[in-house]
Amino acid sequence: MLVTLAAVSAFSAMPSAFYGDIATATGTTWSTALLFSGHGLAAVIGMSVAARLASRLDGRVPTVPVLVAVVLDVAGGVVLALNAPQNLWILLVARLICGFALGIVTPLASSVIVHGRRGSARVTAAIFGGVGVGSLASGALIASGASISLTVLLGLVPLLAMAASAAFVRQAPPSVATGALVDTERAAGLLIVVAAVVGAFLANGVLALFTSLLPAAIADLAGGASLYAGLVGGSVMIAAGTARLAFRTTPGAGTTTLALVVIPTLAGTALLTAGLLVRDGIGVGLAVLGGVGFGLAAGVLYDASLRAVGRSTRLLATVQRGGQAGLVIPPLVATAVTA
Repeated sequence: MLVTLAAVSAFSAMPSAFYGDIATATGTTWSTALLFSGHGLAAVIGMSVAARLASRLDGRVPTVPVLVAVVLDVAGGVVLALNAPQNLWILLVARLICGFALGIVTPLASSVIVHGRRGSARVTAAIFGGVGVGSLASGALIASGASISLTVLLGLVPLLAMAASAAFVRQAPPSVATGALVDTERAAGLLIVVAAVVGAFLANGVLALFTSLLPAAIADLAGGASLYAGLVGGSVMIAAGTARLAFRTTPGAGTTTLALVVIPTLAGTALLTAGLLVRDGIGVGLAVLGGVGFGLAAGVLYDASLRAVGRSTRLLATVQRGGQAGLVIPPLVATAVTA
């Protein structure tokens, strides 16, 4: 489940390196916001469906629904590959399909992973680290001369491998798997749940900007190369994914968690501002380092939000839906403000 979650997350980030190319091909500044936020909105819907599925699984590991979602993700990826970069509305349909699939996989896989050792940290690492690797790989492939269509098709390879392996995985009987998926809902108060949702929204909102609009803007500081765009998104997300694996804090260590959010955010703000002022290659480097600071802060904040609601499948889905809203709203607002 951990590898599947990482693979699906990685594929979701493949377009981040060439959003700028799509905007140029389609002739609209809204293309990035539409494709990115549409994907996020579809994921919210998928998470709602996943929450209902979880209640009907009766303690079983969700192999079949995850397999179906991965196959659906592959189908959306094929549509994306065949129509990139100029057919905006078909690309939007493809991103909606992929987003819905991601929304199915994320809470179902997470509900299994969180029951293991350092479960919430591994979920954070798989999601954010996967997105980071996908963004970096996409940027590197484009920079090496691969077309957008070929880049997307290569990104499907891990998904096909996951689908093939999952098809042969025997589903554990309820007596074995019950401990992994029973909805052991903790008595999390309403205030805690709301705070967790807000935290996930803010964390993902920052990451959304660094994987949608900001990569192209920062890459423009040094000529607009896709490699730079992929580097921006990838480094931020990998920083977010490794944050909780590197920093071990306990659920009650509120002061430590706050420090691990505030300090990298302040450092990231200073470095990003300096990069935008300096421009050229040095400016890109400073901006990337600033993004790493934001990524570290977002990774810690997102993981703290997951830990706040315990191992409840329903509450995990609620928090992750709040996080997905952070992937929808900020890019739309930023585009509206700057258009």
